Amino acid sequence: MIAGPRALSVTLKCVGHRIARLRTVPDVVAIGVECAGGGATGSDWVNMPAQDVGRIVQFRITAGAGTRWLLRVDGSSNSHGPKLTS
Repeated sequence: MIAGPRALSVTLKCVGHRIARLRTVPDVVAIGVECAGGGATGSDWVNMPAQDVGRIVQFRITAGAGTRWLLRVDGSSNSHGPKLTS
């Protein structure tokens, strides 16, 4: 759990079977990562909705038995610009 910053970056890495899923409460980030085949990484960043800045953010991860995962969470006191897509 963390206090909701203005911007939130989440990276989930996993090795194992099936899919590891991450969701936050409040519902601001959701990631699914396919863990089979040597592991994988998924990440996302969001500008927190104004009503959620300062609120406690909980992270919930579900994964198959025997799956190893690593979660990294970074926050910023500044909002980020728009996401760039290619």
